[in-house]
Amino acid sequence: MKAFKLIAAALIILTFSCNSNDQSEFIEIAGDLKEATLTNDTDAIMSFVHQNGTYFLDTAYSKQEIANLLNDKESWLYEHLFSGEKSVRDYFVGSEGLEVKVLNKSKNAVMLSFQAKNVDSADWVECCLIRISGKWYLDGIFLCE
Repeated sequence: MKAFKLIAAALIILTFSCNSNDQSEFIEIAGDLKEATLTNDTDAIMSFVHQNGTYFLDTAYSKQEIANLLNDKESWLYEHLFSGEKSVRDYFVGSEGLEVKVLNKSKNAVMLSFQAKNVDSADWVECCLIRISGKWYLDGIFLCE
């Protein structure tokens, strides 16, 4: 059975709306997330966090709490994103032939997959975007294992 680890801030607001027929904007979002992760850029990630914060594993977190997690190198969020065993950053660094694919798309949600040729599909990194009030938010990034 596949297990998914939540590794990044949920409900992260993006600064532009997206035409649902134009997948290039989803690919741009994925590229921004990948770059922020590769460079351990917590400020870039925080610049997308909605002012109302978000939920992780059924627990509400304020924007300040998310900032604290991202700035604490021993926190579960920082480790899952940047430095832990099987972190998203390690996945991106070790990936060959990385492509972003739109797996599922509806009017208000999309699932993206970062697919690497040298990694089994069960271990691909995926992220969900949802649209709330006309804006796209990052709903989560998952590392499959």
